[in-house]
Amino acid sequence: TFNLEAYPFNNVNIRKAFAYAVNRGALVENISQMFDDVATGPVPHVLKGQNLAPLFPDNSPELAQKYFERGLQELGMTREEFPKVTYSYFSSELQRNLALALQS
Repeated sequence: TFNLEAYPFNNVNIRKAFAYAVNRGALVENISQMFDDVATGPVPHVLKGQNLAPLFPDNSPELAQKYFERGLQELGMTREEFPKVTYSYFSSELQRNLALALQS
């Protein structure tokens, strides 16, 4: 999750950029290997009781770039000025592998 109070994730377009950039399908297939559904909304598909449309598409680099540029513009900064992001995770091998995949 994002800390919505913390800069730069207090900007909705920056959060959208990060959300669209993640390839959830590849994470499920290559990292967790648990054959889970791809998370494209706050409620798992199995709990919805019906097949509803996802809230957002999985892995959309074009949308990620669009929202990132929009967020940078709103924040009045360039790509070079964007701060480093800290990702916290539990100390297990699976979580470490997920963190490495997200970093790339």
